[in-house]
Amino acid sequence: MALCAAALFATRHLVLGALVYQLAFLVDCMDGKVASIRGLQSTWGGFFDVAGDTVRFVVCFVALALVSLGGHFDALHLLPVLLYPCARFGLLGMAEARPAGGERGGMLVAPRPLEVLRLAPRRATKPGTTVDAEAVALTLGPLTGLTLEGFAVAAALHLVHATVLFAGSLRAAGLERQGRNASSA
Repeated sequence: MALCAAALFATRHLVLGALVYQLAFLVDCMDGKVASIRGLQSTWGGFFDVAGDTVRFVVCFVALALVSLGGHFDALHLLPVLLYPCARFGLLGMAEARPAGGERGGMLVAPRPLEVLRLAPRRATKPGTTVDAEAVALTLGPLTGLTLEGFAVAAALHLVHATVLFAGSLRAAGLERQGRNASSA
């Protein structure tokens, strides 16, 4: 499905590409839930899920970026197109390198229609995540015909998220240092 979405983006069928992209994303989200419900989760399954996410992102981003640039390689056009994946990479790298800060609570979702929407206010992640930015760049941008603007907004979301992550990490590191100093005194 992701390859189909990329082909649609590359052939300038942006609305259809965005819809197929979201369908691919929906299926990607469901496979992990089904594996969890059936007790079939594995570390390799997690690896292949991330590998599939990477393929989906790269092929769709490249196809949409090339169409969005339309042969314009000036700073105004290149900046949002280049800044989005760079900010995404930086944010993901920071999140991966950040020391764990406590246990995360799980949330079970009953397999009933609309259950996910009922739990949406208590979602596990805060707004502005990579998923949200990806939706802006690879779905809302193409649906509205504002692809460069979608990339710019997605990059801004990543940069704000990275700033918040960095500030929180500075605070956590300071609290950790204070705790060590207090226990050694």
